[in-house]
Amino acid sequence: MLPWQLNDIIYVMSIDRFTPQVKESGYEKMLEIDERVKRLDPLLLDNFLVNFLPKVNEKGDIEKIMSVINSLDLSPERLKRFSLEESLAAVRDLNMLFSSLRKNGYNLGKNSKIEKALIILSQKTQEVPTDTVFSYGTRNPTDARMRTFTGLKEERLFIESFRNGMINLPSAIKALEELTDLSLDDIMFSEKVKSAQKSFEEMISAIVAVRRNITPELFTMQLRPFFEPKKIGGKVYQASGGAQMPIVLIDQLLWGSGVENEMYKKYFDENIQYQPIFLREKAELFSKQQPLIQRALKVLEKINMDDKGRLEIIKKSLQSIYDLLSFIEKFRKPHLKIAEDNMRIRPEGSVGSGGYDVAILHFLLENITLYKNIISKKLIEMNS
Repeated sequence: MLPWQLNDIIYVMSIDRFTPQVKESGYEKMLEIDERVKRLDPLLLDNFLVNFLPKVNEKGDIEKIMSVINSLDLSPERLKRFSLEESLAAVRDLNMLFSSLRKNGYNLGKNSKIEKALIILSQKTQEVPTDTVFSYGTRNPTDARMRTFTGLKEERLFIESFRNGMINLPSAIKALEELTDLSLDDIMFSEKVKSAQKSFEEMISAIVAVRRNITPELFTMQLRPFFEPKKIGGKVYQASGGAQMPIVLIDQLLWGSGVENEMYKKYFDENIQYQPIFLREKAELFSKQQPLIQRALKVLEKINMDDKGRLEIIKKSLQSIYDLLSFIEKFRKPHLKIAEDNMRIRPEGSVGSGGYDVAILHFLLENITLYKNIISKKLIEMNS
């Protein structure tokens, strides 16, 4: 047994007792799966990733990383026996090694051992073979087993912010999806929107924590180099980043479905592929529906101002939409500022880890602000 594999057997032998009862809801099942993945170490890489990799990356010791890769049993026969959760954990851990090599200037090349393994695992996970915001965030252990590229406390905070911000997004998406069956004059409408808002709250705390604690210089110089695109199976995949967070589905549900802006369509189509299959299927379903805000504005065109009871319910519904948009705006503004601050110290033409410049962030914020102002105007008219 190699030195970095000591004390790791316990995680593999204990898989069954880490398997809680999966709930029926697809959204809850996603969270249950990620929770199980966090506990698993199918390739026995715990000790190396936690205690060796940050130091190896600091030294740029490519040979050490390659020796670890060469020691792994990544035979197709073994990988195909992995469960879904074991496969997701293996993808997470192999990409920590792959991204570290990439940062240190080493390209594995076509048909490498890792590339072949990631393609096999991807067939089980039904997800992209690369690392994503899920593998780096919600599927990353929360304790001493957290996978990091560096020994920086700021990277741990970065990961925790990712995870804390994302953890309730499935609940927000679920609440907004349930509004599809509710009319603006239903007393439950505003309650569902408030539920979505509550689930989104942590996103604001997370982005504020990143802005306060991680300077543009630290992120750009010490963390960003680990988030470069990788080619797997002849296809280039972007690194994990904020663009992949499920907020892309929240935008879609609220205002984005059917938007013809080419930049936005490209941004949405590219980032939806990095979602788990459940959310990709939901996105396909949502694309056939009219967005929430457009549906609400259509109702307002035909409203009977003399029906005071119905009018009051509708005003509450509109106010809840306005409040939700305000919360999303509170996330979008600091997110844009962080991106602009980072781009300012990078070479001209640079892009974020998701492969985009700040133009798309401006577009997203502008649309949130636009619809917030439209709803505000409607509320003023109804109260006058």
